[in-house]
Amino acid sequence: MEPKDFHLSSAYPNPFNNQVRINYYIGQESEVTIHITNTIGEEVKLITKGILHSGNYDEQIDMTGKSSGVYFISLRAVKGNNIIYSKTEKISLIK
Repeated sequence: MEPKDFHLSSAYPNPFNNQVRINYYIGQESEVTIHITNTIGEEVKLITKGILHSGNYDEQIDMTGKSSGVYFISLRAVKGNNIIYSKTEKISLIK
């Protein structure tokens, strides 16, 4: 599997105020986890965890109640025991 078969687009808008949108493409059915962590690696929000079929996906993420600062969105796709795609992107929450 080539990494180009998966894609996590840049979050929009970034920086953002409470609401941020991500788009991603899953190249083949796999177990996908998308979550947001803070700068010390603590998970602050789980977006998706489970089996996803191939295709385009769009998520509107609500960060209301979270503090201003830098966060990281991570997408990881697993097939069997193998990580077939992993990407992390920095986002900034400004209130």
